[in-house]
Amino acid sequence: MLFERLTHFHKLNNLLWVFNANELRLNVDAYHKYYPGDAVVDILATDVYSNKFTARDYKSLLALAGEKPIALGEVGNIPTSKLLRKQPRWTWFMYWHDPSTLERDKKSVRDIYESKETLSLSELPWVKTKRPKVHYPILK
Repeated sequence: MLFERLTHFHKLNNLLWVFNANELRLNVDAYHKYYPGDAVVDILATDVYSNKFTARDYKSLLALAGEKPIALGEVGNIPTSKLLRKQPRWTWFMYWHDPSTLERDKKSVRDIYESKETLSLSELPWVKTKRPKVHYPILK
């Protein structure tokens, strides 16, 4: 229904479709059980709130994705540089947190955003204008 609405009614033709599931656990089915297929998916993602970023999740998504990008749709804890070196195909992660935990997590936030394993918008090769560096006073 969403596809029909966005593509036919609103005439959008530049959308990327993301299949996003929960990390694999005892009570969560394997990704392939709900995967709608390569014809309708551009990117595969998983949500990880356990801080386990398991090789099982990573390999399962890679097997399903083939050459398609994979991502960490939502994470409760920030992946480390070490993890991103071991699992280099993650295209992005979105840190989903409670603002009250930012004080506890600010070192992790600073470390990963300053890591050579991550890029910010201004570091992308196709971005022609350098944006001013954003300062986050809460991270000081």
